[in-house]
Amino acid sequence: MKAALSLSFALSLTALAMTACAQTNAPKAALVPAEPVSSSYPAQTGAGYVGQGAEAAPAAEEKVVVKEVVKEVNPYRPIVIRVTGVGAAPGGRGLSTSQRKLLSMRAARLDAYRSVAEQVQGVRLVGGSSVSNLVVQSDAFRVYVDSYLRGVRVLSTSLKPDGSSETVAEITLEQDFYQAYKQALLNSGSVKKAADMVPVAGSACRDGRCGEASPSLGNNYYLAQ
Repeated sequence: MKAALSLSFALSLTALAMTACAQTNAPKAALVPAEPVSSSYPAQTGAGYVGQGAEAAPAAEEKVVVKEVVKEVNPYRPIVIRVTGVGAAPGGRGLSTSQRKLLSMRAARLDAYRSVAEQVQGVRLVGGSSVSNLVVQSDAFRVYVDSYLRGVRVLSTSLKPDGSSETVAEITLEQDFYQAYKQALLNSGSVKKAADMVPVAGSACRDGRCGEASPSLGNNYYLAQ
């Protein structure tokens, strides 16, 4: 009886040992790492696709075109000349306050006209000096202005507390002036004859008579207002 139990127990141990060996020698499944998902393919999600999609195309190079801006220069661009003239009331008795004020304003206006003539036409300077034994004995000069002006606009005339007056005036040199000045220099070299070549403004086709010669002013300058 004891021998049969021992044999049965030995057979059980042998079966258990063979089962353990079989499980130990069983081939193990190799773990294959998952391939990374390329960013060039979209990944599907519950809300749509996430990812860059197809391979991004290279950005197109922006061409910068530089345009040269050429500004046209007007050779007859109008020039505005503005001057300031001053004048004082005459002294002496026999003049009322109103007369002194008016004469002061008149002197300031004439001084402004003279300043305009000096700027437009220039001045004629005549002078002389005498030297003896390397020492200056005398030195004198004079300035002359001779001009006819039209188109001078008086902007303002104001009285000063001391009784003097101040006048601001301006004139615009336009295309007619430039053309007459250029033509006068080419023909005679004297700007004083420029007015003979400048027609009166607005009279080129008066009353439909465009074939007739245009009148001109016989002055040094004609400046249309």
